[in-house]
Amino acid sequence: MQSPARIAIALVSLAVTFKLSAALGTQPLTWLKSGQYSQLEASLGSLQRDYESGKISDYRLYEGFRDLYEDRAENAEHFDRWVQAYPHSYVARTARGAYYYRLAAYVRGEDLISHTPPQRIKGMLAYLVQARPDLRASLKMTAKPYLSTLYLLNVARLAGSADEKRHWLDAGNEIDPHNELLRLRYLDCLTPRWGGSLQMMRAFRAETARQPVSTGLLRRFDIVIHAETAQWLKEEGDRPGAFSEWGEVLKLSAMDGELPSDEALIGYARSAWELHHQAEADRGLRLLARKQIDKGWVLSQMGWIYVQENRMPEAWAVLQRAASLNDPWAQFSVGKTTYLGCADIHLQADQRAGLTWIRRSADQGFAEAKAFLLAHGG
Repeated sequence: MQSPARIAIALVSLAVTFKLSAALGTQPLTWLKSGQYSQLEASLGSLQRDYESGKISDYRLYEGFRDLYEDRAENAEHFDRWVQAYPHSYVARTARGAYYYRLAAYVRGEDLISHTPPQRIKGMLAYLVQARPDLRASLKMTAKPYLSTLYLLNVARLAGSADEKRHWLDAGNEIDPHNELLRLRYLDCLTPRWGGSLQMMRAFRAETARQPVSTGLLRRFDIVIHAETAQWLKEEGDRPGAFSEWGEVLKLSAMDGELPSDEALIGYARSAWELHHQAEADRGLRLLARKQIDKGWVLSQMGWIYVQENRMPEAWAVLQRAASLNDPWAQFSVGKTTYLGCADIHLQADQRAGLTWIRRSADQGFAEAKAFLLAHGG
């Protein structure tokens, strides 16, 4: 299975790519489910027109459509009815194509393709077969079908050739020479996870620097490249190098006036701890504590560092949250601590409750949990 750290790099890239507000909330989804297609046409059609006239950015256009989506197959009927009501609508066809792409990505999951079960790949390909016709048809339905090229690149990222990915990048750049989202997504296509390399990412960064783009976009490129480099160095056993690269991610994020991603902060904190830089590890933990974290593996890494620092109450709080988010190591840690009891957090032993957590961890294949159950008759 793909390591959490490698998944994290993909998430860093996505977090950098889509630094978006939720200006429209869930209103488009409410309209979709209640059949208020004229409202969708007016709202999203206006966004598309504003984009084509240069009033809004590609970020703003994307986020308007993004509010339509849930990873639920039953929503297909709502998109079908919208398209039936407005068969020549650019926004309706693009929205349905994007919906099928998102379902394909959801079914596929985050593992490397070589580690993805065949039934997931089959499901992904079935959804992509539905996504492509809508997205290709939408290319002829408006003057600047930029969003279509973005989603067609997404489709190619899941199941397409290098030439196909490049085709949609070039097509989108021709429509919008100053775009950012498409370029960032293509950079993601060049990460090792998707069959690329650090060399390919750096070459694309150099190519992009010669184009009419902002320094802010190049800085976001650099954040992704430094994060990928940090992970590669860690896997190569170069802990000081990885720590230095994570430090660059933090510095570049600060230049944008934003907190770094959860993944960057935990990578920095964990690397710092492994190098015995406790002050820097604590810096990363303090920054993480300022955020609302909903990723189990990030919380479990925080818990691990807190345990090493003997900060048991803080460790217990984040490990319980990580366990509830289905992180197997956190589930085992919470289960074993509950089973044995812990004076540092005034927790009395409760073997029954502890075994419940340990079984949940074992069900995910966590080896230590399985061994514990064998040893303790669980």
